[in-house]
Amino acid sequence: HNNKVLLTGGWDISSYYSDCQLYNVATGIWTAAGSFNVGRVFHTTTLLPNNKVLLAGGYGPSDIYSDCQLYDVTVNTWSNVSSLAIARYNHTATLLPTNKVLIAGGTGMPDGTFPMIQSTCELYNITSTTWATTGSFTLPRDMHKAILLPINKVLMIGGGIDSSYYSDCQLYDIASGRWTNTNSMSLGRI
Repeated sequence: HNNKVLLTGGWDISSYYSDCQLYNVATGIWTAAGSFNVGRVFHTTTLLPNNKVLLAGGYGPSDIYSDCQLYDVTVNTWSNVSSLAIARYNHTATLLPTNKVLIAGGTGMPDGTFPMIQSTCELYNITSTTWATTGSFTLPRDMHKAILLPINKVLMIGGGIDSSYYSDCQLYDIASGRWTNTNSMSLGRI
């Protein structure tokens, strides 16, 4: 937004970062962009049409997070919003034309005790800042890709579980909230 790039969190093997930086494309200069509550990696960030960035989930010091925060581009601050139903990381986040964000798959903790690869999906409502469950895909996966198509569907590609990489692809119908199979790729990949 406004020719700036937002860098959020990360790690360097020994530390998880919660501080954020803004890169100004025109000047080439980095500036501080505040910090969110807990350092993490493998989270998602989604630029919303209201000039805010949604940060969802992630992995930190021996924990998987369900909490979410909003970064307000105009005032350079972070604030808490409703949490995901399932703590997760390595998921995808896709901004939909319905003013919602689709969070899909990843590694999560549905019962709060043991990490499992997920097939579950959730929708973030930008207006109400609340979450709702939506259709799940057939096979649990993380490290997949999700692409919004101009036909009001989201194409989910590949991903995997453990050392199995999937070639299958699925389509999420935005209107019905359901996933259906489509043609597979020639090779499985993450």
